[in-house]
Amino acid sequence: MRIFSIVLSLSILLALAGCDAVIQSEIGLNTDVNIQVYFTDPIFQTADNGLAKGLLEFLDRAQTSLDIAIHSISDERVLEMLNRACLRSVQVRMVVEASAFNMDALQPLTDQCVQLKAHNDEDRGTMHHKFVVADGQRVWTGSANWTTSGLRSNANDAVRIDHPELASRYTEAFERLFVEEKFGDSTLGISAQPVVVDESNVRVYFAPHPQLEDEIIRYIQEAQQSIRIAMFAYTNDKIHKALLDAMTRGVNIQALWGNRTQRDCDVSEIDEMLQLNIGYIVPIAGAMHHKFVLIDDQRLITGSANWSANGVKYNDENILVIENPALVSAYNNHFNQLTREALRYDRDFSPPKYIERHFNTLPGTARIEWHAAPFLSYDVCRVEAASGNCSLVASNLPQGTSFWVDEAVEPGETYTYRVRAISDEEHTDFSQHTPITVSDEALTTWTSAQVEEALSELQGRQVHVEFEVKEVFVSAAGNVFLNAGEDHQTDFTAFIPACAVENFTDLSIILSDLEGHHLRVSGELISYQGPEIKLYDLGQIKLRQP
Repeated sequence: MRIFSIVLSLSILLALAGCDAVIQSEIGLNTDVNIQVYFTDPIFQTADNGLAKGLLEFLDRAQTSLDIAIHSISDERVLEMLNRACLRSVQVRMVVEASAFNMDALQPLTDQCVQLKAHNDEDRGTMHHKFVVADGQRVWTGSANWTTSGLRSNANDAVRIDHPELASRYTEAFERLFVEEKFGDSTLGISAQPVVVDESNVRVYFAPHPQLEDEIIRYIQEAQQSIRIAMFAYTNDKIHKALLDAMTRGVNIQALWGNRTQRDCDVSEIDEMLQLNIGYIVPIAGAMHHKFVLIDDQRLITGSANWSANGVKYNDENILVIENPALVSAYNNHFNQLTREALRYDRDFSPPKYIERHFNTLPGTARIEWHAAPFLSYDVCRVEAASGNCSLVASNLPQGTSFWVDEAVEPGETYTYRVRAISDEEHTDFSQHTPITVSDEALTTWTSAQVEEALSELQGRQVHVEFEVKEVFVSAAGNVFLNAGEDHQTDFTAFIPACAVENFTDLSIILSDLEGHHLRVSGELISYQGPEIKLYDLGQIKLRQP
């Protein structure tokens, strides 16, 4: 059954407890129901999915006030809804994370009625909320940022709860941010008493709080039969140990994961879980951005917080814990849908699925990424705008390759790419197209001698550096140094941290054989015993002819 975005009212779900059927309700028709859940449709990427419709309807219903705490906002339809709210004299107050988007996008609204506060402290925490309180009565919260990708191609969920007491708790959290500008405030935290909504116990937790990590662990420890996890980022050691202990006592754990690791080699427990055959990376164009957990088919944990150190200890976050088996069944249906997609992609010889996220993209280049299978090779073609023909620009890329960087492009132009998989001289059809706009900032190419001489001027800039590898040195910790000279205090070095070495060796790059070869490496020039560029990604290195 093709399941588009699911919007399930709790009253319908209560009638279907124990059933496997999936019921879809129209947005806005059941406005008297106190709890509704919403999901995006990341497989088919419909712009009018349940979550997007639900959010727009929620904003459009506001009569007197909208108190918004949102990490990132840029979707034009959402901005239009806020503009409509302004026109009907709704008071709109908003707190955002300044580093998450271009503040100028909100300028037209702030000129009218939106009062804006931005968190921009350079501390460890982030204003990571995604909630809004309407008219002091209704709350919308979940995992979705209000961006086009967050509302369309990313896998996200949201909960709408109409209850004045719960709304007052969110309003109190909002006032701390907006009025008192207390970011990273740990005094709200944990409420002992649940709010009863539609016969469901609903608890709300606000981070940061020193006991929140222990509360999550307590819920894991209380699990008797099953834990199902859908989590974008997972780097919390204590929660990880609690899950491993749950496995030891026989709890069945299933999981859907976001990225294995983030940029800059952040440590992720997802890799260990995958090695234990627990969970899947979901092959969708956007991010698997959920942060929900289902325990024993009775309890739902959801909200804005990843299971990371920042997510429970430092960020401004909110988490809901709702005890209702019927509500859990809605999330189970969505979890099953994403799991089926992951299994199908693993088993079928089908066209590659592209990825919209482009980490480590270098200015002046176009980078296409896709979900790769370890035993398949890949071709990339560029679609000619005039004729629509697809011309190969890369062929028989090594098995397991998951991206390709096109340098024969012009800054500011948009190019379209397709990818196909190859196995035993058979190939799939080409994937759907991926348009990429090339950054209009082109990188300057320098020699190692030039960056050594002009380090103070170039430090912190993105650059290309061409050099001959005079020495390959591997430290006891497994870090690899590609040195341009013998004086390690002043000579240029391309540095590969031990955590990133497998990004190169997995694709048959023998780092020790690079000695004597001419390379061009790309990235931020830093100063560490001389000029240095850190390499985390094969897209940052290119072999040159001597």
